[in-house]
Amino acid sequence: MLRWVFRCSTHSERLRETPSPRVREERRVRLRCRRQAVALEALRAVHSVLTLYSPRIPPQDETSPALSIQTLAVSGASKEGFLSRDALSAQARAQTADVFTKVYAFPALHVVDITVGGPTSPGERDATVRAGPQLLTMLKGGANAFRYLQQIGFLVKRPGNPFPQFISVGRAANNDLVFAVDSVSKFHGYFTTDDGQWALTDFRSTNGIELNGKKVEPTVATPVKDGDRIRFGEHVCTVFLEPPSLYAKLRA
Repeated sequence: MLRWVFRCSTHSERLRETPSPRVREERRVRLRCRRQAVALEALRAVHSVLTLYSPRIPPQDETSPALSIQTLAVSGASKEGFLSRDALSAQARAQTADVFTKVYAFPALHVVDITVGGPTSPGERDATVRAGPQLLTMLKGGANAFRYLQQIGFLVKRPGNPFPQFISVGRAANNDLVFAVDSVSKFHGYFTTDDGQWALTDFRSTNGIELNGKKVEPTVATPVKDGDRIRFGEHVCTVFLEPPSLYAKLRA
């Protein structure tokens, strides 16, 4: 009996507390406003995180000399910006040095080795991994790197690519030179030139860049010269070649 009386009284209280349509509409409006405010705060938080951790493109100083980056679609180059050494060697053997260096009047990166990890000693620097457990480790993380072996990419700006002030290198398809390898970051680094002096900058990549066996400091433009060995990530080892050196190497 008491239980029945309690249920009736509770039901009566609920009936008295039932809001009118106007009150329900006001509650819905307030709830919608709160949800929008929470969503806006979440978007602001995401924007703050992206702004904090996203790499910033250094603006070109208007007072500094203009960067002479050439925009050119290299004939015969793949969609990733590379040509095979065999194809270029055939051209080099059929042309004089003057003709070849006029056609390809810009430096190049020659992929000379596919390695795993950093060198453990000067004698092992840039040594090719050939067999055993090391080969299995490389296949797990960088099997795609093998297709770049003995490929040559020229440091030119591909038409339509962003950031005209430098030559970008990375895993993303909109870079000027694309290494679709897991150990290479989407935007790994970039080259700039000033009065013929080229420099390489590590764009806060995950696995870094090595120049002649030494780690390149992130976001700092490091000068590069003819014959320097550059490793992108853990697998791709290249040589920076000026046109005369490239011509001599192709004819060797």
